[in-house]
Amino acid sequence: MRAAADVMKRPQYTLGAARPRRSVRRAHVVHHREMACSSLYRPDPSLTGSLPELACASEIGISKIPVTTLDEWATSAGICAIDFLKLDTQGAELDILRGGQRALASVSALEVEVEFNPIYLNQPLFGDVDRFLRDRGFVLWKISTLAHYSRADVSGAVEQQNTNYYDTQAVSHSVLSGQLYWGHAYYVRKEIASTSIPRHWQQSLREAILMEVLGFDGLAKQLLIDAVRNGAPSELRGGLANE
Repeated sequence: MRAAADVMKRPQYTLGAARPRRSVRRAHVVHHREMACSSLYRPDPSLTGSLPELACASEIGISKIPVTTLDEWATSAGICAIDFLKLDTQGAELDILRGGQRALASVSALEVEVEFNPIYLNQPLFGDVDRFLRDRGFVLWKISTLAHYSRADVSGAVEQQNTNYYDTQAVSHSVLSGQLYWGHAYYVRKEIASTSIPRHWQQSLREAILMEVLGFDGLAKQLLIDAVRNGAPSELRGGLANE
């Protein structure tokens, strides 16, 4: 399984911009002081002017670019199935998902950058993305890389203890001041996270490899156990049980 996981870690990249609907062929991209913050959405000037860490998102210009949908891109590239989808597009993630509903049918897991409070004007927030994905059979697995911002005169002013729980184990760590703005949300198919929905052993094994690549070792182990229980050939069972 580890050899297969290593193969899946070798990425290929395609440059392009996505849109939510086929009727939109070109869109305005807003350029920001920091290129990585450029977006199809305009930044909120009240935030870029008051929060030092968001000054990099200040608007410096607008240009028009060609765009496509995720579904159209997949068709043109000859891609008939997508296992994992990662989206980090500065507020336009839900637009891309809406333009990729055929592609989503084969997706097992996603990593989506989500905003809990808006950085860009009229952008969708976490609740919008979460509802869209849940309506299509995904469940939230975890949230990581949480970003908090505060004014310069109070930045990092208050250190407090925060606790996360993993089954019976409590893990404490220090947190500073600032309002939560964004993070990375990981979703998996409901049937992957479930312990009660029957799965063919080959499907469980394939998904276990993907979870291994994503670093979800516990979920990968759960899927391997399911593969063994659901009829994996005897010559594979010993190896799978030892993974």
